Amino acid sequence: MRTVGMVSILILMLAVTASAEITLKQSFFAGWKYSTDGETYHRVGFLAGSLKDVISSNPEALELLDSYPYYKIPATIFAGAGVCVIGIALIQYIDKDEWRDRYTTMLIVGGICEAISIIISDSATNKLKSAVEIYNNEEAEKQLDIGFRNSTLGGDDAVIVSLSLTL
Repeated sequence: MRTVGMVSILILMLAVTASAEITLKQSFFAGWKYSTDGETYHRVGFLAGSLKDVISSNPEALELLDSYPYYKIPATIFAGAGVCVIGIALIQYIDKDEWRDRYTTMLIVGGICEAISIIISDSATNKLKSAVEIYNNEEAEKQLDIGFRNSTLGGDDAVIVSLSLTL
């Protein structure tokens, strides 16, 4: 009976600590991914909907995460526009086999679009990382402490379990 009680308390402790921290990793093609267990990663996406469900208990982190799409979507639009303008200039050059001044202008405009995209995307990344960091710091403050102590009561050995939950 004592073993079953100790095992169930240890399982409870593992469940609380395993679900507390969010880890982020960046994939080249899929963008940002997050995990709550360290093994299964989910795509953050443009609107970060599933991550908002996880972070919803922390209003400060949720506010930062809510601003993520306002940066990520324009960054993607500028990146696409820049690639299109550069691509059109290069295709026209290849087709005509002659360099014209407008191609230079198109390359400069496309490059500026790409630079703007990088700057805005970096802001989106900072919002995402800050939201996860704030959430993880708050979750680290929530602790479940379990203590075990052997004691002899009336000649019988007993295990005394102390449980402390700090929120």
